[in-house]
Amino acid sequence: YIYHYADIIYKGLTCNYNLLYLHYISHSAFPVIFVKLLTGKLLVINAHGSDVISDNKVLKINGYFIRKLVTLSDCIVVPSKYYKGVMIRKYNVDESKFYISPSGGVDTSLFTPDEGEVNCNEFIVGYVSRLDPGKGWDIFIDALLILKDKINIKAIMVGDGVDRDKLLNKIKKNNIDHLVEMCGLLPQKDLPEIYNKLDVFIFPTLRLAESLGLVGIESMSCGIPVIGSDIGGPSEYIVDGKNGYKFVPGDAIDLAAKMQIFNDLSRDDINLMRRNCIVTADKFENKSVTKRMYDKLDNILWEK
Repeated sequence: YIYHYADIIYKGLTCNYNLLYLHYISHSAFPVIFVKLLTGKLLVINAHGSDVISDNKVLKINGYFIRKLVTLSDCIVVPSKYYKGVMIRKYNVDESKFYISPSGGVDTSLFTPDEGEVNCNEFIVGYVSRLDPGKGWDIFIDALLILKDKINIKAIMVGDGVDRDKLLNKIKKNNIDHLVEMCGLLPQKDLPEIYNKLDVFIFPTLRLAESLGLVGIESMSCGIPVIGSDIGGPSEYIVDGKNGYKFVPGDAIDLAAKMQIFNDLSRDDINLMRRNCIVTADKFENKSVTKRMYDKLDNILWEK
Protein backbone atom coordinates (compact mmCIF):
# COMPACT_ATOMS: atom_id res chain seq x y z
CA TYR A 1 0.00 0.00 0.00
CA ILE A 2 2.92 2.39 0.51
CA TYR A 3 3.88 1.89 -3.13
CA HIS A 4 0.24 2.08 -4.20
CA TYR A 5 -0.32 5.36 -2.34
CA ALA A 6 2.93 6.87 -3.66
CA ASP A 7 1.95 5.91 -7.20
CA ILE A 8 -1.46 7.59 -6.87
CA ILE A 9 0.08 10.78 -5.51
CA TYR A 10 2.87 10.89 -8.11
CA LYS A 11 0.59 10.33 -11.09
CA GLY A 12 -2.14 12.52 -9.67
CA LEU A 13 0.25 15.45 -9.35
CA THR A 14 2.32 14.98 -12.51
CA CYS A 15 -0.05 13.59 -15.15
CA ASN A 16 -2.43 15.77 -17.13
CA TYR A 17 -5.68 14.13 -16.03
CA ASN A 18 -8.98 15.94 -16.43
CA LEU A 19 -10.74 13.75 -13.91
CA LEU A 20 -9.94 11.23 -11.17
CA TYR A 21 -12.17 8.15 -10.90
CA LEU A 22 -11.83 6.05 -7.76
CA HIS A 23 -13.29 2.59 -7.17
CA TYR A 24 -13.57 0.92 -3.77
CA ILE A 25 -13.19 4.14 -1.84
CA SER A 26 -12.08 2.80 1.56
CA HIS A 27 -8.69 1.57 0.33
CA SER A 28 -7.34 4.68 -1.40
CA ALA A 29 -9.09 7.59 0.27
CA PHE A 30 -6.02 9.29 1.78
CA PRO A 31 -3.83 9.74 -1.35
CA VAL A 32 -6.81 10.73 -3.52
CA ILE A 33 -7.83 13.39 -1.00
CA PHE A 34 -4.23 14.68 -1.06
CA VAL A 35 -4.25 14.95 -4.87
CA LYS A 36 -7.72 16.52 -4.94
CA LEU A 37 -6.78 19.22 -2.42
CA LEU A 38 -3.52 20.10 -4.18
CA THR A 39 -4.77 20.06 -7.77
CA GLY A 40 -8.50 20.72 -7.56
CA LYS A 41 -9.08 18.08 -10.26
CA LEU A 42 -12.57 16.71 -10.74
CA LEU A 43 -13.20 13.65 -8.58
CA VAL A 44 -15.69 10.85 -9.18
CA ILE A 45 -15.90 8.09 -6.59
CA ASN A 46 -17.62 4.73 -7.04
CA ALA A 47 -18.94 3.09 -3.87
CA HIS A 48 -19.67 -0.60 -4.35
CA GLY A 49 -20.84 -2.09 -1.04
CA SER A 50 -18.45 -3.37 1.58
CA ASP A 51 -16.23 -0.30 1.09
CA VAL A 52 -18.89 1.61 3.07
CA ILE A 53 -20.92 -1.04 4.95
CA SER A 54 -18.47 -3.33 6.72
CA ASP A 55 -16.84 -4.09 10.05
CA ASN A 56 -13.39 -4.60 8.56
CA LYS A 57 -10.39 -2.82 10.05
CA VAL A 58 -9.59 -0.87 6.88
CA LEU A 59 -13.00 0.82 6.97
CA LYS A 60 -12.73 1.66 10.67
CA ILE A 61 -9.22 3.08 10.37
CA ASN A 62 -10.05 5.11 7.25
CA GLY A 63 -13.47 6.30 8.44
CA TYR A 64 -12.43 9.97 8.69
CA PHE A 65 -10.76 9.95 5.26
CA ILE A 66 -13.74 8.24 3.62
CA ARG A 67 -16.08 10.90 4.97
CA LYS A 68 -13.72 13.63 3.74
CA LEU A 69 -13.47 11.97 0.33
CA VAL A 70 -17.26 11.81 0.02
CA THR A 71 -17.49 15.51 0.89
CA LEU A 72 -14.83 16.51 -1.66
CA SER A 73 -16.18 14.40 -4.54
CA ASP A 74 -17.89 16.00 -7.52
CA CYS A 75 -19.98 12.90 -8.24
CA ILE A 76 -20.72 9.68 -6.35
CA VAL A 77 -21.48 6.60 -8.46
CA VAL A 78 -23.53 3.89 -6.74
CA PRO A 79 -24.96 0.63 -8.13
CA SER A 80 -28.57 1.02 -6.96
CA LYS A 81 -31.18 3.30 -5.41
CA TYR A 82 -30.86 1.27 -2.23
CA TYR A 83 -27.17 2.06 -1.94
CA LYS A 84 -27.75 5.71 -2.74
CA GLY A 85 -29.99 5.79 0.31
CA VAL A 86 -27.30 4.11 2.40
CA MET A 87 -24.74 6.74 1.40
CA ILE A 88 -27.12 9.65 2.04
CA ARG A 89 -27.98 8.37 5.52
CA LYS A 90 -24.40 7.54 6.43
CA TYR A 91 -22.69 10.68 5.13
CA ASN A 92 -25.54 13.24 4.85
CA VAL A 93 -24.65 13.92 1.19
CA ASP A 94 -26.66 16.07 -1.18
CA GLU A 95 -28.81 13.84 -3.41
CA SER A 96 -27.77 15.75 -6.53
CA LYS A 97 -24.23 14.35 -6.24
CA PHE A 98 -25.30 10.80 -7.02
CA TYR A 99 -25.39 8.84 -10.23
CA ILE A 100 -26.73 5.27 -10.34
CA SER A 101 -24.80 2.86 -12.57
CA PRO A 102 -25.16 -0.91 -12.04
CA SER A 103 -21.53 -2.01 -11.68
CA GLY A 104 -20.74 -2.43 -15.36
CA GLY A 105 -23.98 -4.22 -16.10
CA VAL A 106 -24.44 -7.72 -17.51
CA ASP A 107 -23.19 -9.13 -20.80
CA THR A 108 -26.52 -10.15 -22.30
CA SER A 109 -24.74 -11.70 -25.29
CA LEU A 110 -23.12 -14.22 -22.91
CA PHE A 111 -25.99 -14.71 -20.48
CA THR A 112 -28.67 -15.91 -22.87
CA PRO A 113 -31.57 -18.35 -22.49
CA ASP A 114 -31.13 -21.94 -23.61
CA GLU A 115 -34.11 -22.85 -25.73
CA GLY A 116 -33.61 -26.57 -25.09
CA GLU A 117 -36.23 -28.93 -23.72
CA VAL A 118 -37.44 -28.17 -20.19
CA ASN A 119 -36.87 -30.86 -17.55
CA CYS A 120 -40.25 -31.50 -15.90
CA ASN A 121 -39.16 -34.42 -13.70
CA GLU A 122 -37.06 -32.46 -11.20
CA PHE A 123 -37.29 -29.08 -9.56
CA ILE A 124 -33.73 -27.73 -9.87
CA VAL A 125 -32.64 -24.77 -7.76
CA GLY A 126 -29.27 -23.01 -7.81
CA TYR A 127 -26.89 -20.97 -5.69
CA VAL A 128 -24.00 -18.96 -7.19
CA SER A 129 -22.02 -17.01 -4.61
CA ARG A 130 -19.18 -17.07 -2.12
CA LEU A 131 -19.46 -19.65 0.66
CA ASP A 132 -18.90 -17.01 3.32
CA PRO A 133 -20.78 -15.79 6.39
CA GLY A 134 -23.77 -13.67 5.46
CA LYS A 135 -24.15 -15.09 1.96
CA GLY A 136 -27.05 -17.31 3.05
CA TRP A 137 -25.77 -20.70 1.90
CA ASP A 138 -27.03 -22.18 5.19
CA ILE A 139 -30.52 -20.71 4.61
CA PHE A 140 -30.45 -22.28 1.14
CA ILE A 141 -29.65 -25.72 2.59
CA ASP A 142 -32.25 -25.37 5.36
CA ALA A 143 -34.93 -24.60 2.75
CA LEU A 144 -33.80 -27.62 0.76
CA LEU A 145 -34.19 -29.80 3.86
CA ILE A 146 -37.73 -28.50 4.38
CA LEU A 147 -38.75 -29.39 0.81
CA LYS A 148 -36.82 -32.59 0.14
CA ASP A 149 -39.63 -34.90 1.26
CA LYS A 150 -42.36 -32.84 -0.41
CA ILE A 151 -41.09 -32.37 -3.97
CA ASN A 152 -38.47 -33.92 -6.24
CA ILE A 153 -35.88 -31.20 -5.66
CA LYS A 154 -32.20 -30.99 -6.61
CA ALA A 155 -29.66 -28.22 -5.99
CA ILE A 156 -26.61 -26.93 -7.85
CA MET A 157 -24.12 -24.83 -5.86
CA VAL A 158 -21.33 -22.78 -7.42
CA GLY A 159 -18.71 -21.04 -5.31
CA ASP A 160 -16.06 -21.42 -2.65
CA GLY A 161 -15.07 -19.65 0.54
CA VAL A 162 -14.23 -19.90 4.21
CA ASP A 163 -17.48 -21.77 5.02
CA ARG A 164 -16.93 -24.54 2.48
CA ASP A 165 -16.18 -27.19 5.12
CA LYS A 166 -19.20 -26.10 7.19
CA LEU A 167 -21.38 -26.51 4.11
CA LEU A 168 -20.00 -29.95 3.30
CA ASN A 169 -20.48 -31.07 6.91
CA LYS A 170 -24.08 -29.83 6.89
CA ILE A 171 -24.77 -31.71 3.66
CA LYS A 172 -23.20 -34.90 5.00
CA LYS A 173 -24.86 -34.65 8.43
CA ASN A 174 -28.29 -34.41 6.80
CA ASN A 175 -27.61 -37.17 4.24
CA ILE A 176 -28.43 -35.01 1.22
CA ASP A 177 -25.24 -35.59 -0.80
CA HIS A 178 -27.40 -37.01 -3.60
CA LEU A 179 -29.46 -33.82 -3.73
CA VAL A 180 -26.62 -31.27 -3.97
CA GLU A 181 -24.20 -30.92 -6.87
CA MET A 182 -21.11 -28.97 -5.78
CA CYS A 183 -19.34 -27.18 -8.66
CA GLY A 184 -16.72 -25.11 -6.81
CA LEU A 185 -15.50 -21.90 -8.40
CA LEU A 186 -16.28 -21.46 -12.11
CA PRO A 187 -15.20 -18.82 -14.64
CA GLN A 188 -17.91 -16.42 -15.74
CA LYS A 189 -18.11 -17.96 -19.21
CA ASP A 190 -19.33 -21.24 -17.66
CA LEU A 191 -22.10 -19.68 -15.58
CA PRO A 192 -24.76 -19.40 -18.33
CA GLU A 193 -24.76 -23.18 -18.66
CA ILE A 194 -25.36 -23.47 -14.92
CA TYR A 195 -28.18 -20.91 -14.88
CA ASN A 196 -29.89 -22.60 -17.80
CA LYS A 197 -30.04 -25.90 -15.91
CA LEU A 198 -32.16 -24.27 -13.20
CA ASP A 199 -35.87 -23.84 -12.75
CA VAL A 200 -35.22 -20.99 -10.35
CA PHE A 201 -32.17 -19.20 -8.93
CA ILE A 202 -31.95 -18.66 -5.16
CA PHE A 203 -30.29 -15.50 -3.84
CA PRO A 204 -30.38 -15.89 -0.02
CA THR A 205 -27.97 -13.10 0.99
CA LEU A 206 -28.15 -11.52 4.44
CA ARG A 207 -25.68 -8.74 3.64
CA LEU A 208 -26.75 -5.11 3.89
CA ALA A 209 -23.71 -4.44 1.69
CA GLU A 210 -25.39 -6.35 -1.19
CA SER A 211 -25.58 -3.13 -3.15
CA LEU A 212 -26.76 -4.71 -6.42
CA GLY A 213 -26.34 -8.48 -6.76
CA LEU A 214 -25.27 -9.06 -10.36
CA VAL A 215 -25.70 -12.84 -10.14
CA GLY A 216 -29.45 -12.37 -9.87
CA ILE A 217 -29.46 -10.22 -13.00
CA GLU A 218 -27.24 -12.74 -14.81
CA SER A 219 -29.79 -15.42 -13.99
CA MET A 220 -32.66 -13.27 -15.27
CA SER A 221 -30.71 -12.55 -18.45
CA CYS A 222 -30.82 -16.32 -19.03
CA GLY A 223 -34.57 -16.25 -18.47
CA ILE A 224 -34.34 -17.86 -15.04
CA PRO A 225 -36.53 -16.32 -12.29
CA VAL A 226 -35.00 -15.38 -8.95
CA ILE A 227 -36.17 -16.02 -5.41
CA GLY A 228 -34.12 -13.62 -3.32
CA SER A 229 -33.85 -11.96 0.07
CA ASP A 230 -35.88 -8.80 0.42
CA ILE A 231 -32.73 -6.83 1.13
CA GLY A 232 -30.32 -4.47 -0.59
CA GLY A 233 -30.08 -4.29 -4.36
CA PRO A 234 -31.99 -7.53 -5.13
CA SER A 235 -35.10 -6.10 -3.46
CA GLU A 236 -35.23 -3.47 -6.22
CA TYR A 237 -35.19 -5.64 -9.33
CA ILE A 238 -37.08 -8.69 -8.01
CA VAL A 239 -40.81 -8.10 -8.43
CA ASP A 240 -43.05 -10.63 -6.67
CA GLY A 241 -44.95 -12.80 -9.11
CA LYS A 242 -43.45 -11.06 -12.13
CA ASN A 243 -39.80 -12.18 -12.37
CA GLY A 244 -39.46 -14.10 -9.10
CA TYR A 245 -40.28 -13.80 -5.42
CA LYS A 246 -38.82 -12.07 -2.37
CA PHE A 247 -38.56 -13.70 1.03
CA VAL A 248 -37.76 -12.55 4.54
CA PRO A 249 -33.94 -12.46 4.88
CA GLY A 250 -32.64 -15.37 6.93
CA ASP A 251 -36.03 -17.14 7.04
CA ALA A 252 -35.62 -20.62 5.56
CA ILE A 253 -39.31 -21.40 6.11
CA ASP A 254 -40.37 -18.38 4.05
CA LEU A 255 -37.80 -19.25 1.38
CA ALA A 256 -39.12 -22.83 1.20
CA ALA A 257 -42.68 -21.50 0.94
CA LYS A 258 -41.74 -19.25 -2.01
CA MET A 259 -39.91 -22.15 -3.69
CA GLN A 260 -43.05 -24.29 -3.25
CA ILE A 261 -45.22 -21.52 -4.74
CA PHE A 262 -42.93 -21.34 -7.78
CA ASN A 263 -42.89 -25.10 -8.19
CA ASP A 264 -46.71 -25.14 -8.22
CA LEU A 265 -47.01 -22.57 -11.02
CA SER A 266 -48.40 -23.62 -14.38
CA ARG A 267 -46.04 -23.89 -17.33
CA ASP A 268 -47.70 -20.83 -18.92
CA ASP A 269 -47.14 -18.75 -15.76
CA ILE A 270 -43.49 -19.83 -15.59
CA ASN A 271 -42.92 -18.99 -19.26
CA LEU A 272 -44.40 -15.52 -18.71
CA MET A 273 -42.14 -15.03 -15.70
CA ARG A 274 -39.14 -16.12 -17.77
CA ARG A 275 -39.95 -13.52 -20.44
CA ASN A 276 -40.31 -10.86 -17.75
CA CYS A 277 -36.85 -11.81 -16.43
CA ILE A 278 -35.26 -11.09 -19.81
CA VAL A 279 -37.02 -7.71 -19.99
CA THR A 280 -35.70 -6.87 -16.51
CA ALA A 281 -32.13 -7.91 -17.39
CA ASP A 282 -32.15 -5.84 -20.59
CA LYS A 283 -32.19 -2.70 -18.45
CA PHE A 284 -28.75 -3.74 -17.14
CA GLU A 285 -27.17 -4.57 -20.54
CA ASN A 286 -23.46 -3.77 -20.21
CA LYS A 287 -22.92 -1.78 -23.41
CA SER A 288 -25.82 0.54 -22.60
CA VAL A 289 -24.61 0.90 -19.01
CA THR A 290 -21.09 1.77 -20.22
CA LYS A 291 -22.41 4.28 -22.78
CA ARG A 292 -24.48 6.04 -20.14
CA MET A 293 -21.48 6.14 -17.78
CA TYR A 294 -19.26 7.73 -20.45
CA ASP A 295 -21.99 10.28 -21.19
CA LYS A 296 -22.23 11.12 -17.50
CA LEU A 297 -18.45 11.67 -17.24
CA ASP A 298 -18.56 13.89 -20.34
CA ASN A 299 -21.35 15.93 -18.77
CA ILE A 300 -19.34 16.37 -15.55
CA LEU A 301 -16.36 17.67 -17.53
CA TRP A 302 -18.48 20.08 -19.58
CA GLU A 303 -20.41 21.35 -16.56
CA LYS A 304 -17.21 22.16 -14.69
